[in-house]
Amino acid sequence: MNYSLTDNNLYSYAVRKSHKTWHNVAWVVLGAGLLALASQCVIPLVPVPLTLQSATVIFLAALLGPSLAASSIVTYLMLGFCGVPVFAEFSAGFHVFMGPTAGYLLGFLPAAYCAGYLFQKGAARHWSLAWLASVLAASIIFICGASVLSLFVGIKAAWTLGVAPFLPMEAVKLMLVAAFVRSSWRAGR
Repeated sequence: MNYSLTDNNLYSYAVRKSHKTWHNVAWVVLGAGLLALASQCVIPLVPVPLTLQSATVIFLAALLGPSLAASSIVTYLMLGFCGVPVFAEFSAGFHVFMGPTAGYLLGFLPAAYCAGYLFQKGAARHWSLAWLASVLAASIIFICGASVLSLFVGIKAAWTLGVAPFLPMEAVKLMLVAAFVRSSWRAGR
């Protein structure tokens, strides 16, 4: 069967495809913007500030799924790399990726994809599974972050300065994210 540009079926398909593309682009941009806002909710600790970034990465994974969440993270990282002040305390630029917090930023990408994948595969159905998926994603961020931080301060100090101070607050944030994931899944059924 030959389709022409005037054929209603082909035109309808093109419009639906275009609409979905713009819809996805909008979600990616909104996700990057939300992460940029969460980056500015800061309790200044040295060398790694406490922010809402890790919880927001996992929230985006639940909201957008693995691919769109990862796209949002890549957009956020590229904006910061290019000089847009989206990182914590309005920092930006290439030098951030050479500093002690680079591992945390780079850990956002695998964490978002992992959490989104697990939520899509059923972890969103139960609060405990959603929490475990969130803990796994946060662990990825902490492992990546502490690995790079250890190059600057040593392994023991990386734990003391880059992981341990964040664990109590991270547990609370992840419980809230898991509750959101679970309630969103129930509402979507």
